[in-house]
Amino acid sequence: MASWTSEMTMATVDIYNQNQLVSVSPGAATSELTDQPRPFFFRVVTTNHLRAEAMVDVLMNKINQNRATIFYNPASPYSSDYKKRFKEKFLEKGGYIVDSVNISQSNFNAKSAIQKVRNSEKLAIVLIPDGQVSDALVNALEVIKKNSGQNWIVGDSSIYSPKTLKIGQPQILEKLIVTVNWHHLNNPKDNFAKTAKEFWRGPVSDRTALSYDAAQVLIKGIE
Repeated sequence: MASWTSEMTMATVDIYNQNQLVSVSPGAATSELTDQPRPFFFRVVTTNHLRAEAMVDVLMNKINQNRATIFYNPASPYSSDYKKRFKEKFLEKGGYIVDSVNISQSNFNAKSAIQKVRNSEKLAIVLIPDGQVSDALVNALEVIKKNSGQNWIVGDSSIYSPKTLKIGQPQILEKLIVTVNWHHLNNPKDNFAKTAKEFWRGPVSDRTALSYDAAQVLIKGIE
């Protein structure tokens, strides 16, 4: 099985292909991985093209927001690709990007960033941190805290984390929407969801579900 993050997968995928070793990634979503033929690479996760489209739909059709500031990591293959795909879809639908902010820097100031957002007209905040290979997620959580539930925030699946819930103040999270690949409540009667809940004594995340799918692909291939 290949690694989870796009960063690690991008660094290793050609080594697998050169040695004709099959790799199946449960989480690497960057479009770069399939921009050129890689016959031994597969993935079970939705690519950033479709993930960005879902996020745009949430912004424009669910919460009626057509102006946004994007917080992302330009050095991350996943985050930068997601931002690119999001921008394409958002502009195509008539949206407007007010600003794009590097959220990965260790000296990132969330309070200052939120103040800049406040100085603009009504807009939403889009959070696209990386796969926890920098300070991006930590900084994204600070953005959520400093926002204090005022502007709408839409985040990618990396925001779906126990670290987010540990913020512990429901009013801060009332205007936070997170787009995820899979959720146990979406289909609670699914065999995997039921079995996983019985085994782990509680619901599992999309990471567990996608890793299970990737393992099933490899098992079938071996058979």
